[in-house]
Amino acid sequence: MANGPERETVLPVHLQPLTLTPTTIYRAVDLNIQTELKPRYSQPPNLLSLIGLVSEMKRQGIEVDTIAGGLPPEAPLDYLWREHFTITPFFLREEYKAFHGLQYAGAEGNFELRTWVAEDISKLSGKTVTEKNILTLPGSQYGLATSLVTLCESGKKVALTSTPTYSAFMQAAEYNNHIPVIAVESDEHGMLPDKLEETITTLLEKGYDIGLTYEMVYKNPSGGVLTDERGKKLNGICKSYGIPLLLDYAYYKLSKSDNPPNIDYLDKNIILVFTASKLYAPAERVAWATILGDDLYKKLKSKKEADMIMTPARTELEFFDFAQTELENKTPSLVERYNEGIDKAMEAINQHEDIFRAIKPEAGMFVWVEVPPGLSTYANLGRILQEQKIAYAPGAWFQPRQIRILDGSLVGIQPVDNFFRGCAVTEEPEKIFGIFNRLAGIFREIAKEQNIKLFDIETKSQDVNSNFIFQAN
Repeated sequence: MANGPERETVLPVHLQPLTLTPTTIYRAVDLNIQTELKPRYSQPPNLLSLIGLVSEMKRQGIEVDTIAGGLPPEAPLDYLWREHFTITPFFLREEYKAFHGLQYAGAEGNFELRTWVAEDISKLSGKTVTEKNILTLPGSQYGLATSLVTLCESGKKVALTSTPTYSAFMQAAEYNNHIPVIAVESDEHGMLPDKLEETITTLLEKGYDIGLTYEMVYKNPSGGVLTDERGKKLNGICKSYGIPLLLDYAYYKLSKSDNPPNIDYLDKNIILVFTASKLYAPAERVAWATILGDDLYKKLKSKKEADMIMTPARTELEFFDFAQTELENKTPSLVERYNEGIDKAMEAINQHEDIFRAIKPEAGMFVWVEVPPGLSTYANLGRILQEQKIAYAPGAWFQPRQIRILDGSLVGIQPVDNFFRGCAVTEEPEKIFGIFNRLAGIFREIAKEQNIKLFDIETKSQDVNSNFIFQAN
C-alpha cells in the first residue's frame, strides 16, 4: 500500500515563527499567547508576569516553592541592611559634604565611582580605560534597553544573539520597542563565528539592517562561558560589518575560576555592561558601561540624559564606598554561597538522570535543565504552579523565535520546548535540593501520562552537550 502524504508538523503557538518585513513596525511578543492548556490553568506569558503572580500568591498566604526568579541570596542583603547602611553615609562625610550626594550631577555619572570602575576594568582587560569611558547606569537592564533603542532605532534594525539568551534582553527588545531578535546557531561558548557571519550576510543581502549583536560573558540561562578567544572572533566579525557588540558581564567577580574572561579584546566597537546587583544590592540599581568608542559613548549618554538627566549620586557613592572598603572581603563568601546552591541543584539533577540533564555552570545562579523531548516545560507550567505550587522558568522564554522574512524564508533557530531554567541560590541549599527532587517526580508523572519516553541513562555521556547546541533545521 502506498504511503499517504507526510503530515506537516504544527508547532505550538509559542514556538511558531514570526513574520517580519523591512517596512513595517514589528511586534514580536504576543502577551496573550494561547496554548492548549485546560482553562483551569493560568499560564503566565513571560518571566516577569510569573514573578508577579508568585508574589501575589505568597501575599495571599499561598506557599510557593520558586526557582523561577533571579534574586540573589538574602544573607548578603541582610548584612548590608543591618551594618553597611547604618554607617554614616559616605556622601555625608566631611570631605564630600551633603550636597555631593543630593544635588544634580552630569549624565555620565559620579566621578569617584567612574574612576574606581576605570581602574578596575583597566586591570581586568589590560587596556587603558579612564573615567571618560565609563557611563553609570540605573541598573544594567537600562544599559541593554538603551543600547537596543539607540542602535536598533526602535525597530528599524534587528538585533542578533546566541541562544538560549537572557530573557530580559529579549523583552527589552520586543515588548515596547518592537525590535526583532534573531538567534544565531550557538554552543556553550556563544554564537558560532561562521554562523554569525552567515546570518549577517543573509540579512544584509535581503535588505535587513543589524543594529547590534548581544552576548553574555557568563551566560544566563545556560551557564556557558564566552571565552576571550570566542569573544575576539565575534567582535572581529561584527566590527568588519560595522555592528557594535553589546557584552553583558552580569556575573563579573562571581566565579571560582582561576582564569575568568578578562575581555582583552575590548575596543571601540564594544559596549561592556556590568552590574552591582549581584555583588551588592539589586534595589540600589547601580551599574555601569565601559565604552571606548567616542561615538557610541555620546549616543548612549545623550539617551540617558534625555531619559533621566542623571542617576542618583547617593546610591553610586554608597556603592563606591562599599567597593573600596568591603567588596574584596565580602565577595569570596558570596561566591561560595552561589556555589553551594548550584552544587545542591546539580546533586538533585544527577540523581534523576532519566528525567533531568544539565551541565554545571561556571558562574552565576542558574542551571539550564533539559527534560525528555516531547515534555513541554512551557505548556505544563500553569498546571505545576497551581497543583504543585512550584514555579520555574520555561526554556521557551529564553529562545528567540524564528523570523519569516519577506521572501518567505526563515532566519534564526527553531526554539525547543523541553528545557527550563532554575535558580539555585534564592532559597537555602537543602531547600533547593528538595525543590528539584519534587520537580523531577512531577515531570516523571507527566511524562508517564503523556506516554513520553524518558532519557536512556546509558547514553547520557554521549548527549551531555545537547543543552547548548541549538542548530538550524
